[in-house]
Amino acid sequence: MLMVVAESPNPSGGIPRFGVICSRRFSGKAVIRNRARRLIKESFRLIKNNIRPCNVLFITRKALLGKKLLDVQKEMMYLLAKANFWIKND
Repeated sequence: MLMVVAESPNPSGGIPRFGVICSRRFSGKAVIRNRARRLIKESFRLIKNNIRPCNVLFITRKALLGKKLLDVQKEMMYLLAKANFWIKND
């Protein structure tokens, strides 16, 4: 598991919003923490058109270290689908 997701409905509608928690426990180096944040932000940006309006919080885990963008994006899509925030495009 690369990250943990906490979500809540967005009653005002509109676009999905997100936040990222990447603490010093994840890595002592700011460069590594910022890369993890950038990976999550870019992954969310690429898939946000398929997400229902909601507030999502991503909490990083050490398994995210060294992962590529596609790995993070797949994990994010899986977690959001499991939480029923993924819009099915049939």
